[in-house]
Amino acid sequence: MGAKWERNFRGEVAWERVPPVSTGARRGEPRRHGSPSMREPRQNETLESSPMTRIDERVVDALRQRLGDVRRPDVVRAHEFRPETWRRWIGHCASASSVVDEFRMSDAIASSQVSRADLASLSAAVDESDTESVLRLFVATMIWGSGTSNGRGPRYTAAALDDERLLPSLVKSRHLILAGDPAGAYASFRSRGVGPAFFTKWFWAAGLDQDLDPMPLILDARVWASLAALEWSSRDAAGSNRRAKRYVAYLESMGRWVAAGLPGVATAEQLEQVMFRWAGGR
Repeated sequence: MGAKWERNFRGEVAWERVPPVSTGARRGEPRRHGSPSMREPRQNETLESSPMTRIDERVVDALRQRLGDVRRPDVVRAHEFRPETWRRWIGHCASASSVVDEFRMSDAIASSQVSRADLASLSAAVDESDTESVLRLFVATMIWGSGTSNGRGPRYTAAALDDERLLPSLVKSRHLILAGDPAGAYASFRSRGVGPAFFTKWFWAAGLDQDLDPMPLILDARVWASLAALEWSSRDAAGSNRRAKRYVAYLESMGRWVAAGLPGVATAEQLEQVMFRWAGGR
């Protein structure tokens, strides 16, 4: 392995080790998508899968060896949060504040929680003509993704809510995700306070009530750390430097690795959760 390290995204504390290209290794072809304005969303649209490469086989072998040491996926995926902290930052927005109140357990309990099922329910209720339903899912996703350990989450969410680009980005990216165009969604998202680690959480939440292939997955610093420990390069997998194509390469690779057979892991989402918990062993 080379010693080159690269910052993956602006503002994210995430690093990816870039391995040398092995002789004979095959690179995935860059994915091309039609213009989203030229077609209607197709719920079950599938990106053409690529065959397993030598790198895929090596990663699968490494995952099989490590899965015994990593806690299994939690189907509930419930994360705690502190309502009062969030209310201080986003109380000026009625739609956002209503989400905090909805999931607040009681005045006597300092923390509350948001689960995957809660996000799926909010996702199913989204109507793009109803901006409040879109914002409610976004705020719940930010709360879920921040938990109690990310003290910057409430501040970043407040900054996003004050950015006029946020709502158009949410609506457009959700439309593209449901149309089977995660690269388009990735390339289009623009808002203060929401970098790739969190807007990929939005993509995931937006697709929870759909049967999408590939399923949009979270790609944050902990997952990047696991991918680096597995010596997997998004550049090599995508055959491109473009972040959007590299995100699609990640989704496609996760799907191939699960399809190859991993003990206790049935879906790409479960594998993402395993990688999050492992965080490359750090």
